[in-house]
Amino acid sequence: MREQTATELASTRDHYMIDVRPLEERRGGFGFVPGSLALGSGDLTSLIDDDGLPVVLYCMSGRRSAELIEGLPEPLARRVVNMEGGLLAWINADFSLSLIHISEPTRRRGI
Repeated sequence: MREQTATELASTRDHYMIDVRPLEERRGGFGFVPGSLALGSGDLTSLIDDDGLPVVLYCMSGRRSAELIEGLPEPLARRVVNMEGGLLAWINADFSLSLIHISEPTRRRGI
């Protein structure tokens, strides 16, 4: 499984960010990585485009997103990256947060 730090992800472009936290946790008031899509009850495979761009998953600490990646089929798992340390790492790096998720996957444009 590949991992990247919040700092690496914030400084790069051309990837999708997907928040895999459960709804009750997303409502907890921390916010979201700007431009990220909430997984919700949808299937992860249906959210990943065939455009070849990497997909970055994150949860609060990075543990659940890592477990989700480990359960993916191999062709898909190669395109998915875990954000090391999750949203807490993003917050600790003092990057901006959003109060809303987007409704369709879009490429991250950096900070």
